[in-house]
Amino acid sequence: MKSCGKISVSVVVLIHFLILFLLSGIGGAEGAPKKISLDLSPRPEPETGERAETLEEKYQEALDEIEISEEAAYVVENIKNALTELQDLEADVYKVEQRGTRSEEARGKLMVNFAQRLVARLEMQAPSALRGQIIVMDEEKAEAHIYMPVNNQINVLSLKDMGEEALSSLNEMIDLATLFDFSRYQVSLLSSSKKDGVNEYLLYVSGFEDQTQEVLVRDDTWIPCEILVFKDGQLTGKLELKNVVLNQLLDLETIRDLPDVKKFHL
Repeated sequence: MKSCGKISVSVVVLIHFLILFLLSGIGGAEGAPKKISLDLSPRPEPETGERAETLEEKYQEALDEIEISEEAAYVVENIKNALTELQDLEADVYKVEQRGTRSEEARGKLMVNFAQRLVARLEMQAPSALRGQIIVMDEEKAEAHIYMPVNNQINVLSLKDMGEEALSSLNEMIDLATLFDFSRYQVSLLSSSKKDGVNEYLLYVSGFEDQTQEVLVRDDTWIPCEILVFKDGQLTGKLELKNVVLNQLLDLETIRDLPDVKKFHL
């Protein structure tokens, strides 16, 4: 029973990390998550250019409907281009949530492959209760593998058993067209600067139900590297990505690699 409890926390943390990073928002304008059914059936190979064209069309439809400054539109367009070409990502992830006078921190190393079906890996470094755990979510195998260093074993959980909310979250991660969806928000450019030869842009994003965000983007990757979340003018959360590397042809087996220990199917 103790192991099951840790599995639940680990999977939730992994999904939370990925959603925060890939969807760029901590909480949405509409509140409730979308209801999506995870497609675990074989997926046909897309025709050449189909993936880029689909994202281009959906993104342009979104941009036509939002309020966005001319300066911010340049940054938004480059984010879109980066997402169109995104095949895999590796980054150190740092998240802080402010709960009253208490702050909760989590750190981990994230590796994600988007090329065909989503395969994601998160190695937890903090908090101490999760340190050393490695969570691998594999859409192709329809499984989540969780390495538990405390008892030196791997627990295997079917994605079909993870519940509707978790499956809905996974679908949102797979759908690249929803990444950084500005169709519900207003975006403006707060500032721009140049540091160590890299241009930095700070976006102000509003239109959420109860929050605003400041999003820092650098032109060496065009993937947001810091997201600050404010509620009633007070900082309530922070997500930071460091050492971001894109499209390095991450080997799936590298992402899936776990210690050679006993596995327990739950």
